[in-house]
Amino acid sequence: MKKVILTLLAVMTMSFAMAQSTDNANRQAPKHMTSEQKLEQMKTTLSLSDEQVAKIKVLNAKYADVFKGPGANGGQPPKRDNNSASSSEDNNKRPEMNAEMKAQMEKMMMQRKAYETELKGILSDSQYAAYQKMQPQRGQRPQKRQSENE
Repeated sequence: MKKVILTLLAVMTMSFAMAQSTDNANRQAPKHMTSEQKLEQMKTTLSLSDEQVAKIKVLNAKYADVFKGPGANGGQPPKRDNNSASSSEDNNKRPEMNAEMKAQMEKMMMQRKAYETELKGILSDSQYAAYQKMQPQRGQRPQKRQSENE
């Protein structure tokens, strides 16, 4: 009887451990798509012509640094000053933006706006509206799939 109870307890423990590991896998940050992957998605979703695809390829090459994403600056986060006496609460705060970081952010925003303007010239109005719906909204979490909620 003890062996049966211990076996059931071991099976339940393993099943709980497996269920938790799949939950953590679903919470990983989304992967950034390359410009080629984005173009392929746009081609199928927006029904782009071959001429539009060629123009967008040139546009993507022109604005390649816009698609590099966060970590493009060597992958190093800004250094924190560990010498100051601070509590663990202070370590969880985001670092202050300095002038260089603000200038870099402003530059990236201007480049992104220029890219969007040129892209709007290539796409039709309906295609551009569909493209805007495809873009993830900043600061929002990705929506869970229907099957995951059930």
